[in-house]
Amino acid sequence: MNRLTKILLPFLFLFSISFSSLIQPENGTSINYTHVLFEWEQEQEAVSYNFQLSSSEIFNSNIVDITDESLIYIDTENLNWESTYYWRIRPIYTDGSYGNWTDTFNFSIEQIRSGAYAIEHNIDSYSDGVTIFSSFFNYFSAAIDKNGNEIWNTGDQDIVYYNTDLYGQLFGCYVNNDIENYLPGIEFSLDSDHIWEEPNDEFLHHELLQLPDGNYMGLVEVAVDGPIPIGPWTSLYQILGYEADGITNEFPWIGDKIVIWDEETKDVIWEWNSFDHFSMQDYDDLSDTWFQGFSNGRYDWTHANAFWPTFDDDGNLESIYLSSRHLSRITKISADSGEIDWNMGLEMPSGDVDFGQNLLFSFQHSLTVLENGNIVTLDNGNLSQVILGTDYPTTRGLEIYVPENEIDEFGQFVGEASIVWEYSLPEQYFGFASGNVQKLNNGNYLIVTVGDGGTALEVTPENEHVWEGKFNLQLPSGAVYRATRVSGLYPVAFSAIIPQMYLEDGYSFIDITNNESIELVLHNEGTSNEEYLIYLNGIYNNSFNMNSNEVISYSVPIQSSEELSITVTPKHREELTKTINLYLCEGEVCPEVEQCEGIIDECGVCNGDGAIFECGCFDIPSESCDCFDNVNDCLGECGGNASEDCSGECGGGAEIDECGECNGDGSSCSCPEGYAYFSEEQIPNSTIVFDGNTCFNQIDINSLIDLINSNSLTVESPIHLGTQNWSEGRITRLEVGNYFQGGNHTLTTIPSSISNMENLGVLYFNYNQLTQLPDSITELSQLIYLVLSFNNLTSLPDSLGDLTNLVWIDVGYNEIEYLPDSIGNLENLWYLWIFNNNLTYLPDSICNLSINWNSDDYGFLPYFGAGGNQLCNGVPSCVESSSNLNSSIDPLYYSFEITVEQECDEECSIMDINEDGLVNVIDIVNTVNIIFNTIDPTDYQLCAADANADGTINVVDIVTIVNFILSQ
Repeated sequence: MNRLTKILLPFLFLFSISFSSLIQPENGTSINYTHVLFEWEQEQEAVSYNFQLSSSEIFNSNIVDITDESLIYIDTENLNWESTYYWRIRPIYTDGSYGNWTDTFNFSIEQIRSGAYAIEHNIDSYSDGVTIFSSFFNYFSAAIDKNGNEIWNTGDQDIVYYNTDLYGQLFGCYVNNDIENYLPGIEFSLDSDHIWEEPNDEFLHHELLQLPDGNYMGLVEVAVDGPIPIGPWTSLYQILGYEADGITNEFPWIGDKIVIWDEETKDVIWEWNSFDHFSMQDYDDLSDTWFQGFSNGRYDWTHANAFWPTFDDDGNLESIYLSSRHLSRITKISADSGEIDWNMGLEMPSGDVDFGQNLLFSFQHSLTVLENGNIVTLDNGNLSQVILGTDYPTTRGLEIYVPENEIDEFGQFVGEASIVWEYSLPEQYFGFASGNVQKLNNGNYLIVTVGDGGTALEVTPENEHVWEGKFNLQLPSGAVYRATRVSGLYPVAFSAIIPQMYLEDGYSFIDITNNESIELVLHNEGTSNEEYLIYLNGIYNNSFNMNSNEVISYSVPIQSSEELSITVTPKHREELTKTINLYLCEGEVCPEVEQCEGIIDECGVCNGDGAIFECGCFDIPSESCDCFDNVNDCLGECGGNASEDCSGECGGGAEIDECGECNGDGSSCSCPEGYAYFSEEQIPNSTIVFDGNTCFNQIDINSLIDLINSNSLTVESPIHLGTQNWSEGRITRLEVGNYFQGGNHTLTTIPSSISNMENLGVLYFNYNQLTQLPDSITELSQLIYLVLSFNNLTSLPDSLGDLTNLVWIDVGYNEIEYLPDSIGNLENLWYLWIFNNNLTYLPDSICNLSINWNSDDYGFLPYFGAGGNQLCNGVPSCVESSSNLNSSIDPLYYSFEITVEQECDEECSIMDINEDGLVNVIDIVNTVNIIFNTIDPTDYQLCAADANADGTINVVDIVTIVNFILSQ
């Protein structure tokens, strides 16, 4: 039993059970599932119950009308979304007579969330259960049955499912954009209630679960400054002020920690840090992760995305298996020492990989360790064309034999890892991110991929298709995170019944005359087999392994007490514990029950005052000295007020001067003329100063002040605006927008003084409300990245081509109508994202660019994207032939490529403005009216009046029409 149950047992007898009432679904509630568990309380002398479910309040059209001997009924077939239902029960006695109906409860089922469906290939081989999945595109989770019907979702809660223990516990995260670590990890219920939430001190991602001892384990990010290795990306970093010499520790590397939190206090009680055990010689150099690091201002080094704990026979944590995506590596860690038992994956410079170099999996996702030690994972295959030589990027489902016991006398691994099962997904199912593989109870495999809109494919060990769950998420990359086949929405559900129990004055009694035991009847109503533990007055008595839908009768030995508490606890779901409290009687002689005439307080005391010492003081935090949140001061006095001064002396008088020095004289904060001083304490975490300089160029500071003032922003100081990088006293990177890294600010205008930030290399002004840019922005000669997506821009400066160092332009999701001719001067441009604007034509000079018009990068995003415009006629040849003409990126998560066709009207007949099949003087008149705005032209008329197809309607078009008429 857990600690909470033990604490509460002494107070259980102060409360009575109200029988013959309905428990769930609660009256008037709204739910988000169509598989519904109905539960009610035991009725005295009842042997069964008549359960009715109806769509009518007067029960004249019953959907279900059954007799049930348990206290639970689960309906999986009759309920629909967007509907209201009514239910009630009545007892049936030994003689077959009926008792009275309970009050009627009603509930409503809310709306469906997904457009998922299923394709059945060989349904006879389907592994029983339902499939739960989550979307990282618009943040929701749902479940479908084998027919593809949605049976559960998270409603209006932005919850993303991570995993489950298969016994009904659900783990994931929810979205909170108001905090830095915006995806707090949670355990949540079917009703999307938060059961437990991690402390959010660090950024948790990908994985969270509860251990058998009740504590929680998760993955969090950790940052350490490291070198920028020499590579094709070197010059980009050096422009921003980095040494980028492969030696200097100057750039944030993002690794991972495995953390275990105490269930109650949420203190960290164990952790494992990748920086302590992996060599920084090892990093991905086959894809573009270092180019992404330049864009993001940090290098995503390990990108761990899954772990799998294993336990010894006593339930103690023994090992942790870890998947590190960007190292293409799986690691086994000893829980006792934290040392690495072995690494499996691609060979890297450190030589720390023990085996599995031959498997050639890359950027894998998910991890399951089977009972035989084999590992099941999804090889996303981002590097497959490079290391496997595949014709197209190929994702594979893998089961891998691990030779961890094949070791020579020197402790070296001598065996080879091998693939015991493999399935290569077809090209349209390629999943560059997310996904997982699950080995199912019948030996089949469930392969989950973002490919084809998000797909779960069930195959046999011989790779025959059994079933497909089509999640129908954002195409062509469906942002499904994971999907899991579970036995049902209620794997653990049970009834505990005492047939001989009777009521008197609201209390439960049982006559034990001439009896040595009490009958306890257990109904396992869940879809999973489960072990149930029996406790009598808080002391373990027995346990039963029960199959799904099994019923057992157990003889509970009578205790030498007038009171008996029978507690039934499912081994894997302690929180579902049920307790029955009985008063034992002999014949008509029963103990008198003292009833509370007042109010029972929160400690379970009649007329108590709820003082914490009456309940007991449990789990006092280590920094507390008593139960009242008092702490010891620096003299060790409980609740005292003595504190250390800045020099560390208890009760001393040393103070910090204006320069941030302890007992200083204020001389340490002087800066050269033209520079402003900010102490280290004044520099926020959002501002990175590469060289540790505390002197900031006043010209850059003034430009930031202009930006703040012109937009009426509230900012603590100029260096608190958004996210910034500084080097040698000059700003090199600025990010401001309506999201966390942008400071949650909204810009409406950019002052011309932006040009004074002469060293600015990266500028992110995305997610704002900008309508135009100052021409002076093109004087930022060092600018490499210019990101202006999600604004209201209608044009770009004509002199845009002066920014010849630009590598990246992102102006997606604006209202831009044309691009300047000078864009062709951007000879260093790699990325041009102009999708989802109002572009009707492009200048021919665009073909001067050296962009890869037809390909995607290693992150599977296009180098060029122009989808969602009106590029229908007269498009330059390089764009017209580009396979990425209609490429865009999803507007929510902004990391998945999508296809958005051009918005083109039906073809018009050039010069036939009035659509009469003739070109004559009437068409000339119509063209004149269009030019002088005397008519409101249709799209067809605008198309037809543009006689020379140059994108504008003017006198040249009139001359063209006249010449055409005269030539006939």
